[in-house]
Amino acid sequence: MVESLGEFLGGDEKTGRVALAVGAALFIGSKIKGAWNKRKQKETERLFQEAIKKQDAEICDLKKDAADSHAKQKHYEEVLEAYSASRGDDYEA
Repeated sequence: MVESLGEFLGGDEKTGRVALAVGAALFIGSKIKGAWNKRKQKETERLFQEAIKKQDAEICDLKKDAADSHAKQKHYEEVLEAYSASRGDDYEA
C-alpha cells in the first residue's frame, strides 16, 4: 500500500511513507488544535461569566449607594425645611 501511494505520487516506497507520515501528522495536529480550542473556549467562557458576576456586584453596589444618597438628600432637605420654618423663612425643597 505504501509503495502504491509512493508510485501514485510519482516516487517510490519512501515517498509513500513520507506522504502517510505527513497525513498522520496533519490529522493528529488537527485533533490537538481542536482540543486546545475547546479548552481555550471553556476558559474564555469562565472568565466572561466571572466578569459578568463582578459587573453585577458593582451595579448592585452603585444602586445601593444611589439609594443611600437619595435618602441622605431627603433627610437634609427635611432638616433644611425644619430650620427654615423655625426661622420663619419660606424655603420649599
